[in-house]
Formats: sequence, structure tokens, C-alpha cells
Amino acid sequence: MCIIYITRFSLVMTSMLTSTRTSSQSEYLKYLFGDERMNIKFKLFESITLPSIVNQFDLKNVYWIICISDKLPERHLSRLNNLIKSYNFIKTVTFKDNENINDKIISTKLFQAYKNKIKATIRLDDDDGLLRTHTQNVRKYIQLRYLGHILGFQAGISYSYNLHKCERVHFPYVAAVGCCYYSLEKTIFDCIGHTHYQNNYKCIVDKAHISWIISDSTISDSQRNKDEKQFKYTKSIDLINKYFPHINLK
Repeated sequence: MCIIYITRFSLVMTSMLTSTRTSSQSEYLKYLFGDERMNIKFKLFESITLPSIVNQFDLKNVYWIICISDKLPERHLSRLNNLIKSYNFIKTVTFKDNENINDKIISTKLFQAYKNKIKATIRLDDDDGLLRTHTQNVRKYIQLRYLGHILGFQAGISYSYNLHKCERVHFPYVAAVGCCYYSLEKTIFDCIGHTHYQNNYKCIVDKAHISWIISDSTISDSQRNKDEKQFKYTKSIDLINKYFPHINLK
């Protein structure tokens, strides 16, 4: 058995109509890999995402696959490689435009090395983070009876990069961040529509505990920051430090 985190690091997804999509592919790529956006992306990755995984209490048979685009400029690729080079359990996998994440991951040597064994695969965006006990919580359900189940968490904290404040969040559905799928042959990215997981899959849901932190900034694909009514951001980052002392947010 093993645990595999999967992170999409600025993948080129021109087939998706996101808030960052512009009128042409060249403009989209210029925005996606522009220094202004990538500098914010790296700051969030370095301060939240990376420390939230490398500081997990339990890293036995834990791996982290970072999905990168074959169009990622060399300066950004070098910066990423320098950040992760000290951690043998972190691997990068290169993707072509719109390449299927599930299919590519299951074809890797890492995934095939655990053939016919339970794999717990986890979604984690490149600007979000998790509690230090996340792998421990995931490992509780690595059992045959939970094959085909999704483990999800509804409560967390949203952090506004621009305001440097945060807010408690509780979604009525399983949040994408940190959700885990137990399978022998598929990954969490084969499970479509995270807001409808509870309607389409057997789910184990943690409704109460703050389990994750999501980042909100001017470069967020979801553009949560433009919805002023969604999160008020009235709390200081002391709230984050309380639950996530292992990350480097200052």
C-alpha cells in the first residue's frame, strides 16, 4: 500500500474554460507562465504547500507527484527542481497540453510498483496545504473494505494572499483539497466533479475538524477573491498559525 499526493503545477489546460483563459492560446500561455503570476504561485507553494507535505508526521510509503507542463519555461522548472531536490519522495511528471492526469499517473513506474496493492491518491493544489496529521488520517482507511471510497474534509481555512488575512470555511460538500480515493488501479483524478462526490461515490466525510488551508489571490484560477460576499477575511493569520504551525506563512 502507499499514499500518493498529486499536484498540478500550472498545467496547460486549454480545454478548460477557466477565469484565466484569454482569447488565444499564446495569450493564455503568456499569462500562465508570466513572472508576476509565477512569483506569487511559487511564494504560496514554498510557504504553504511544500512545508505542509514534507512536515507530515508519517511519511512511510508516501510519495508526491508534481505534474508539470512540457511548456513550463526553464527558469520556472529550475526553481521548482531546486525546491524539491532534497526530498527523494517527490517526483515530477511532465504532461503535454490537456493530457489525461489519471491515465498518465497510472502508467508511471511508481504507480505500477504498487500493482494490485491499495493506493490512496490525494488531490492537492499547488497553493493549498494540509494538517501534519493528514497522512495519518488517510492511512486509517487503507483497507480492502474501503476500496472505491473517497475520504473528504469539509472544514478548513481560506487565506487571502492580498489581504494577508483568513477566514474559517465549511463547505456543504467534500472539498477538493486533500480528498483521497482508495483504489487498486485508478487515481482521484478519475473521479469527476468534486462538488458531487457524495452523490456519486461512497464517501467518508470529516465534517468537523479544520483539515486544510486554501489560498485566495489575484492569480487563483477560481478567482474567489473577486467574490466579496463569499469570504469576509476578518481573521488574522494567528488562526492559521494555530492549526498549521508547520507552514512558513509570515
